[in-house]
Parts: sequence; C-alpha cells; structure tokens
Amino acid sequence: MTMILRIVPLAAVLAAAALFPCAAKAQPQPEVPTSRARLATFDAPGGERYFALSITLESAPRDDRPQYVAILFDTSASQTGVFREDGLAALRQLLASLDAEDRVQLLAVDLQATPMTEAFIPPRGEAMDRAVAKLVERPPLGATDLPAAIEAAVAVFGTDHSPRTILYLGDGLSRANIVDRRDFAKLSEQLVNARASFTSFAIGPQRDALLLAAISAQSGGMLYLDTSEAEEAQRAGSALAEIVHRPVFWPEQSSWPSVMRDVFPHRLPPLRSDRDSVVLGLIEGDGPLAMPLELRGLGKQFSLPVDVLMEASSDDFAFLPQVHELARKEGELALPLLGSAGLREMRRLLVESARHLVQLGEQALASDDLDGAQRLAEAARKRDPGSLQVETLLNAIRAERKKQSPK
Repeated sequence: MTMILRIVPLAAVLAAAALFPCAAKAQPQPEVPTSRARLATFDAPGGERYFALSITLESAPRDDRPQYVAILFDTSASQTGVFREDGLAALRQLLASLDAEDRVQLLAVDLQATPMTEAFIPPRGEAMDRAVAKLVERPPLGATDLPAAIEAAVAVFGTDHSPRTILYLGDGLSRANIVDRRDFAKLSEQLVNARASFTSFAIGPQRDALLLAAISAQSGGMLYLDTSEAEEAQRAGSALAEIVHRPVFWPEQSSWPSVMRDVFPHRLPPLRSDRDSVVLGLIEGDGPLAMPLELRGLGKQFSLPVDVLMEASSDDFAFLPQVHELARKEGELALPLLGSAGLREMRRLLVESARHLVQLGEQALASDDLDGAQRLAEAARKRDPGSLQVETLLNAIRAERKKQSPK
C-alpha cells in the first residue's frame, strides 16, 4: 500500500490530533516520568481480537544536559531552488536555537556522507560558520543513499558522546539504495544499539514520509513535514532544536504479556514524553494487564510499572486487521507509527483506498461486470468494515444479479 502523509507539521498533529485523546493535567514533575496506557480493541468476524496499545510517558523534564547532534543535510539533486533555500534556513535556525553547550557534527549526504566539520563543535561560532559556508558551496548532485548516511552518523558518535540525536534535513528518497524490509531492520537495530534517535525535517518536491516516519518510530524520534506557509523553515528549525532536548527513554528490558501475540513492532520502541508510542497485535481475554518496564533515560535506569485496562471492542478500530496484515507482510517498514497520530493517518488512508475501490466497483457494475464489481466491493469492505458506501454497492450488485438470473 502506498502511503503519503498529509503535508502538515506532524509534531503539531501529535499534540493536537491523536487517535487516543486525553486532557492534559498540570502536576508537579517527579524525578522519573509516570506512565499512562490505553488498550483499544476490535473483535474481527473470524473471532480474533486485535488491539492497539498506546503508552505515554508523562511529567518528564526537559533534558538540559549537553546534547550531541549529528546533522545530515541532503545535498542530492532533488534539493534545489526553494527547497534548498528552505533547508538552509531551517539549518541556520536550528543552530541558532540549540543550547550553547550542545555539540554538533554537520554532514552533507548524497551518494556518501561527507563531514563539513572535523568533530563535534559548538552550534554557533566561527568554526560552524565555516562549515555552513562549505555546505552552501557544495552543489546538489546525484542521489541519496540514506542507509549509508545513517550508518555514517552513527559512526561519528564516540563512547562519550551521549545523549545522541540524528537530525536529517531532506526528502528521504533513498534512490541510490532502496530500503527494503531487511535493510530497515538493520537500520533500526543500529540506531537502537547506538541509543541514537532519528528525527527528520522532510523537505523536497517529493518525500518518502513513510520511510522517515517508520525510522523515527523505531528509534524514538519525530518527524516534521515542510509546508508552503511563510517562515515554515524557521519554525521547523526551532522545533527540531526543542525535540533534541526532549528525553528519549530506551527499554532495557520488556516483555509482552502472554495473552499478546503477533505484536508489531516486535520489541517495544523507545519512549518519548512529547508523543505516545503505539504497538499492535492480537490479544486473548479481557482482564487488566501489568507490563513492568526497565528503562534508561536522563542518564539513569529505572523501573516503570504500566497498568493497562482493556477496552471493549469498538468499530472505530475496525481497520486494525488490515494494518496488522500489512505488518505481517512488510514488517516494521510498513508501520510509520509515530504515536497515535500515525495510526490515525493509516486509518484515513485505508478509508480513502476503500472509497476508491467502491468507485471502481461502481464503474464495473455500470459495465455489467458483476464479478469484478463483487471483488472490488469485498476488497473495500476489508479495508473499511461497516462502510455505507460499500454496503450500498453490494446491495446494488445483489439486485442486479437477481434481475439477471433466470426465472
């Protein structure tokens, strides 16, 4: 399934349009974050119960420690004109917004990653000015090898460079090295093992937002999408600097309750305090669940109990079987689950694809292709169970078959 995220700042959507809404509560910040969880379910006609589990960390303070940031700036041929100008504007605003104590390594990425700085340096000053000037002089040529760029970014972090963030400014189109399921699993493992989160500012005439969102979801990162609004690049730069200082909590140890199976992602992704994390799967029973987690974040390790109450089956989550089947076929690469906002986007896309199939089915019916119309209608019903448009089409097909059947 081809997926294109709507061109909006997803960082804002995560706060304002979550599939699991809740009221914010002002309360004192504890030394470690607290957790909140919701487990929504859908009982499929075949008897299987699908679930979507949302875990949110609350009350986590800003990480005021010096951050080590590897910035990957896309210099491939697609980054020209206004896109290059906006990318540079976002970069300059990002550097201006980072804390003075943060340290940055700037790399230009296309077929390979080329350092613009020799080491991690302050985000402002003569050394960084020279690095940005060197980047500006670099002509946008060739294609991008995104896996190689991420591998190079991971490599620049030494054992003492922590906490770590990789920021990518570009379109995410890895034309020089198409990312498949196996490549994605390797990338995710590299980022998790390095404890380096991956966050993007997706900008360009075409963007692989699905890939960027999926990488960010697996590594505890975020995604900000460019828009045509004035000063959007500057807003993106400021937002990226703030994202850098939102702590990431890395699971040291976690296990799914025995009643859960076929869970995607297979392992609990890193948790953030500025968005929820979502996992999908199949579940048995209907009792409360306890999920003790061992996390590392803010420079320390701690235990976090997560108590989960299972909700009754809801047709609002009738799309979960389709998303789960997609994950079975394509793996985590097909799950751009940047919190419940990503899950909501997947639901929207499935509903839209069902509507398109209904339109094709109506055309087939008008052409007297009843078998073709039937197949299209049944495919649409799988993607959007309970759709009135689908049921109307199926009723029309049945009426036409009855009309044409011999008396």
